[in-house]
Amino acid sequence: MHCTMRYPPQVALQDMPIGNTKARLLMTTIGVPPPARSGMETTANIVGEKIIELNKHDMNDRLKTLEEVQKLRGYRQPNAISTQLDTRYNTNCIVSRHKFGQAASQAVTIVAENVTEQHEVVGMVLANKLCWTGAWLRNKGFDVTCPGGHENCTATMAAPVPINEQQMGYEVGKNICLQNFLINYATTDGDGRSAAGIQEAMREMEPLWETERLDDPTHLGQGMFRHLMKAQFDINIFPGDTTEEKQESKKLFSLDCKDRCQLIYNTLFSNQTSITEFGKKMPSILEATLDCYSGFCRDCKKYSVVCAGTREDNWYKKSRYLFPMNITCLEFSANDRELLREILKMKLSQEAVKRMRFNTSTQKCESVNRALSVSLPKNVNCSRTALVRAHSAILRVNAGADNSIHRKLEVVGACLGKGSHAAKALKQIGKQAWYHKKYSQRKLVKQRKARAKTRQMLEFYRVKKERKSKSDYKKGQLDPKPQFRKKLRKREDHAYDREKPN
Repeated sequence: MHCTMRYPPQVALQDMPIGNTKARLLMTTIGVPPPARSGMETTANIVGEKIIELNKHDMNDRLKTLEEVQKLRGYRQPNAISTQLDTRYNTNCIVSRHKFGQAASQAVTIVAENVTEQHEVVGMVLANKLCWTGAWLRNKGFDVTCPGGHENCTATMAAPVPINEQQMGYEVGKNICLQNFLINYATTDGDGRSAAGIQEAMREMEPLWETERLDDPTHLGQGMFRHLMKAQFDINIFPGDTTEEKQESKKLFSLDCKDRCQLIYNTLFSNQTSITEFGKKMPSILEATLDCYSGFCRDCKKYSVVCAGTREDNWYKKSRYLFPMNITCLEFSANDRELLREILKMKLSQEAVKRMRFNTSTQKCESVNRALSVSLPKNVNCSRTALVRAHSAILRVNAGADNSIHRKLEVVGACLGKGSHAAKALKQIGKQAWYHKKYSQRKLVKQRKARAKTRQMLEFYRVKKERKSKSDYKKGQLDPKPQFRKKLRKREDHAYDREKPN
């Protein structure tokens, strides 16, 4: 096979969840003699280096474009940008029953800009504990260590060392500093400390620089939901005939609180309310919300934002979570009301307004994480090509499905001919990807999905009420149960068995 013809398959494989082994199986199945696996791996290494270099230059060019945009907007320091960060681990859980320490062996930290509506990815760093060559050498008896203990080591950190998001934030921040850029705002979730790493990297360039961390409203709402579910409310304030039904009512109430708080923010931001006025309103909005859930809507029209307090316009009619269990009025005790107040302050407080004043989120990073799952599935360990696949996925997100393929083929010297059938098909693929992306962002489509979710929830509770049967799955229900002997008390332990003194 000609050298230029060996490169396009490897370009495509970096955007797929399969590797060389499955690619050879695919070729064999359709009657195409596959190349040797060793040759495909050598080609993958050559193509991988070019893709990494291409995406690094692409992200640097996008940084320079942001500087031009901020110059046109009249910013005093156009090289200071607002960003969002998130880290994706290659496992669904942090700990494992089979591994010691962290379950994850790889993690990718993504930095996306919050300057434009596109929210393009401008930084990325990979933490990798896997090195196939090092593991093979150690099994053969050679005394080698990873990372850096032998030639072609792919690990970036030792296996026993836990993945540190602050360190990853420092590394990606340092890469951005090398391009003479600074980060003034970093929007993150509440799980990691990557913003502190960004701050550390920025101060190496500007000792007095401050990088302010902002809260992500979506993750903050999810955290508020978890606290509401764990809160020790009096279970009898929730409607239901059984404890299970009351727990379901509590869950629906927690979901409703999360949605209501987010709707308050969306309404005030859409009305272009100033941050100062926004913060001053929060104490009154909080108390009006507590009164509304208690059944007193006397202040809703003035302070509630989302409830007018009338028969025709009230929160019960707007909510999709209160109706299934008929949650209309909750009789909170003084302790329950204070507990609910403290949890709602996570979003309905002046401090929360300050941390979310720009209405930024990490949703772009979450979408990039889903794109990474195509190239780097969590159930597949790609020790050598993980970095290549991550860069390839980011280029696909930034440049589009069709344009990224064209650029990658160009850099390996295997361009598609203009007007060829393959070029036309690739253009159609790009159009379909762009259409599906814009289609999912339409307001009507989002409303239709919300209505479908509401119908699904109502159908679930209707069937559950009609059929009292439960799932027959229970962890370990058919396993033999060990019989533990009860600890027998000694007779002398009892006061009446003791001998009375003479």
